[in-house]
Amino acid sequence: DPATTLSKPNTQYEKSLPSIYGLASDTGDGKVANVEVAVSTQSGTYYWYGSSWVAGAFWLPATADDGAFNSNFEAWRKDSGLPPFTTGLTYEVQVRVTDKAGRTKLQPIPYQQFTIDTASPTARVLLPTGANGINSMPAISGTAYDNGRNESVQAAIQEWGAPQLWYDGAAFSLPNPVWIPVTGANGFLSPDATSWAYTPAGLDDDFQGGLKYLLLFRSTDVAGNLQETLDVD
Repeated sequence: DPATTLSKPNTQYEKSLPSIYGLASDTGDGKVANVEVAVSTQSGTYYWYGSSWVAGAFWLPATADDGAFNSNFEAWRKDSGLPPFTTGLTYEVQVRVTDKAGRTKLQPIPYQQFTIDTASPTARVLLPTGANGINSMPAISGTAYDNGRNESVQAAIQEWGAPQLWYDGAAFSLPNPVWIPVTGANGFLSPDATSWAYTPAGLDDDFQGGLKYLLLFRSTDVAGNLQETLDVD
């Protein structure tokens, strides 16, 4: 029987969707004959017709990357004629593949659902609190928020000495900032990346008395949005 993967969309949240694509296949001597895509909204209530939303399923033709469906492995895509996806709304995509023998297969079942998310996530530092002076700092912790779902938090720390240097994860040695992902190896990151702590070994010893430090933390979400505005601590 024929089959297909759906490479894009492939997450719960997408920043944009300029193209839908995947890889179709058939078993044995079978050959892929056709691939179609259905784009719906409101859990399959309305389908994109090419220029408007209509009630009832409608299949849009996809094209083979090599120009023709004539083999048992065919990369395919749908680039044009897609709806104007709106941020905050949820959509569904399903693919129908047909082989030369007329057998069809729908994948995924029931469909791949995703929400358009273009909003920037936000990471905040809670500890230290931003006081003028502290005696020690073995950990830096905070929260992160996104209207969809967060994926990661990164740290960049600068020492205001002479010269001013950035932290490399073990020492202040870099002339330019490097964003270090917060992970279980250097701290804690909750499964949904909404709470975090940066605690690399020896962090407290890496800070020198009498100097000021710039703490920057940013977040990314599963749609690929990067935090645009940073809190300075």
